[in-house]
Amino acid sequence: ALRQGRDASGMLELYFNFGRYLLISCSRPGGLPAHLQGVWNEHLRPPWDSDFHHDINLQMNYWPAEVCHLGECADPLLDYLAGLVPQGRINARRLFGCGGVFIGMVSDPWGRGWIDPDWGIWTGAAPWLAQHFWWRYEWTLDRTFLRDRAYPFFKEVAAFFRDFLVRDPQGRLVTVPS
Repeated sequence: ALRQGRDASGMLELYFNFGRYLLISCSRPGGLPAHLQGVWNEHLRPPWDSDFHHDINLQMNYWPAEVCHLGECADPLLDYLAGLVPQGRINARRLFGCGGVFIGMVSDPWGRGWIDPDWGIWTGAAPWLAQHFWWRYEWTLDRTFLRDRAYPFFKEVAAFFRDFLVRDPQGRLVTVPS
């Protein structure tokens, strides 16, 4: 522990670099994105099945990717998200009668998103995950990426909400149930 009055800047730098190392070591182009336990899982039956949770666990692994100049480490996440679209289209149609894409709370390395009726019906995952496409564009200003990778994902997410939202008595578009 640091003693009161001592300079902690070295510890802060070490902690920051350790975070960068963790992302670099577990998320490389061509592989899977970092998940709950990362590549360090030691269990045959790991907690939460070492799957991908789209409510925060997957996203927070990548919050520092672009701002820490580790965009290539976010490529596995972006590839994974694009791979969720085919099943997401089926889920949107089957569960809600909507177009576009619905990405549930949990998926596996093969993109087989399953829906747990107790807690897996959360419509916020796809738009929240879409932020990672925007952040890539925001940092690179790569219009080809925006056109070919980000926009198609945004369009799928928007198509779902175009069909899913309803007008409340005041005329506002809201989710149901809300």
